[in-house]
Amino acid sequence: MDVSQFPSNSRDPRVPNPEEPKKTPVLKVVKGEVSVQKKSMTTRLLDFVRKDSKVIIDNVIHDVVIPNIKSMVSDSVREFTDRTLFGGERGATRRFTNRVSGFSNVANKITTNYQQFATPNPDRVGLSDRARANHEFDEIIIADRGDAEDVLYELQQRVHKYGIVTVGDMYRMLDLAANHADEKFGWTDLSTARIRTVGPSAYKLDLPKPEVI
Repeated sequence: MDVSQFPSNSRDPRVPNPEEPKKTPVLKVVKGEVSVQKKSMTTRLLDFVRKDSKVIIDNVIHDVVIPNIKSMVSDSVREFTDRTLFGGERGATRRFTNRVSGFSNVANKITTNYQQFATPNPDRVGLSDRARANHEFDEIIIADRGDAEDVLYELQQRVHKYGIVTVGDMYRMLDLAANHADEKFGWTDLSTARIRTVGPSAYKLDLPKPEVI
């Protein structure tokens, strides 16, 4: 039997599959207002403390605790020597000054880190840099529930039809600016996605964390 008469089951990945549906352009879905509600300074400050508390603790340990332990050991030896040789408390003022200086250094570091919250950039628009970089969509507020339902439906439809939908696709449906990096992340399953009411005429898309695609 001549097997060459039968078609091959393999397909060259370089050759487009005519059976694969051609993706349609993603258009704006919402008709009402979509706003970006950035976190308040207090909320961002608490997030920063929770995230960077380990850094602060490390600074205290390395800049205060460890140096003061070393200083105490050194001071004990020096004090013993001073009392033996001179019978006095020489150097006490200097030791106190050094310890206070250690705490001041840590305070200066922490103050420097927190200054980023005191002067927000008034010219910044859209999602915050942190939210966009981490693909956090909690800042996006949709004024109309019907719009939120339509966006979620279109996202799920594209997953069903094409197997994937990107973060950039979602931004375009919401009439928000998308960049090249947004096309590298998306979803292949939105079965757990839902709409969350956060206030009067305020709705959010509760989506799973996007994955690299």
